[in-house]
Amino acid sequence: MKTIQLTPQQRKDISGRRRQAQDRRIFQRLSAVLWSDDGRSREEIAQLTGVSTRQVGQWFRIFRNKGLDELCTLHYQGDPGRLGPAQVKRIRQEIETGVFHNADQIRTWIESTFGVTYSASGVKDLLRRIGASFHKVSGFFWKAEVQDEKKFLRKRRRHKRQAGTDARRYLVDPCPARRRVGLLYAGRLRRRRRLPRGVVWGLAVRGVRLVPRVSNLGFARIDLPVPVFAGDTIHVVTEVIDTRASKSRPDTGIVTFEHQGLNQRDELVCRSTRTAMMHCVSPAADD
Repeated sequence: MKTIQLTPQQRKDISGRRRQAQDRRIFQRLSAVLWSDDGRSREEIAQLTGVSTRQVGQWFRIFRNKGLDELCTLHYQGDPGRLGPAQVKRIRQEIETGVFHNADQIRTWIESTFGVTYSASGVKDLLRRIGASFHKVSGFFWKAEVQDEKKFLRKRRRHKRQAGTDARRYLVDPCPARRRVGLLYAGRLRRRRRLPRGVVWGLAVRGVRLVPRVSNLGFARIDLPVPVFAGDTIHVVTEVIDTRASKSRPDTGIVTFEHQGLNQRDELVCRSTRTAMMHCVSPAADD
């Protein structure tokens, strides 16, 4: 059984053609030659390419006797699908009108117009042979969630009532209004909801840092009843509302905190409940 022995230049040329090959059959032929030079057997190459060992041997004979150009020449172009020149011309004309958005629509149109059935890959090969490009489109418009939009509008009306009658709306970018909106109430710019939440959490965690903590377990409840405006001053009041011993770690306990963020008018702007695992302090240490 003869194997292929390539020179460094031949291997470089074949590798370059394989990278540029657009047809799967040419890619298989070039890969078979390279794999043979790597020392693989015909059986292994046949299994990798999905063809018979006889077909692999035929590729090797073409390469030895006629060269690389002949190996990359496909004399069998496949079944044209029984379409005549006039039908192919009509397909081109329909494609040029722009009525098709993908290859699957062309396949359906060919079947309904000419009665010729193509597979998904077959119609792509047909388009490639007649010189038409194709691509798979993806959706870029989406339908808004009606319930989310209604919830946003109710929230906006509530904030507007709280701020008074002098309110103006500013959209800061073309994204959906419920995601990107700044509201100017009575000459004051309302901050986005993430800002007061982050400020309260940062102050709250920093305030209990003197207590030996193992880890935070998460936040159970987050309320933002009043909007925060530029220039507001926020302070945090923390209250321990529950404690219990840990069942898995005797030296630790589970503590539940309630953090309340208040502005300079003592209005509640944020309330959240946090659970953390804390080290227990023995009674001897207190003495």
